[in-house]
Amino acid sequence: MEIFILTTIENISKLSGLKPDSFNINYRNSGKTLRTFKRSFKKHKTKVYSSLTFNSTKSDTFFKISNFVLNYFEKPEKSSIDFMFCVSSDLLDSNQVQHIAESLVNISDLDYGYITSLGLQSLALE
Repeated sequence: MEIFILTTIENISKLSGLKPDSFNINYRNSGKTLRTFKRSFKKHKTKVYSSLTFNSTKSDTFFKISNFVLNYFEKPEKSSIDFMFCVSSDLLDSNQVQHIAESLVNISDLDYGYITSLGLQSLALE
């Protein structure tokens, strides 16, 4: 899980200029710096869920990764790891987002991966 998180941080930071500033492991705050997060990550034996936000006071950019099969007492033969990230189209275009998603699939030993764009747009309420 760590390689997925670090690769995504590197890609989003490089392409958008945003730095992560809020980290969670298993739904608990895990520091405000990447260094603190890495230290905390190594202390957790089981990582079911992790999330981080980028420039959280000025952006809605975030990344989440989860492997809920780790909650099961009897593990299934096959499972999935879910990645989700949200980046404003003002920061990254669809090709850059696809590059980030493909990099996650390429570094994994998963049988397959697929990318879904939700195409969400923010709505201004008047």
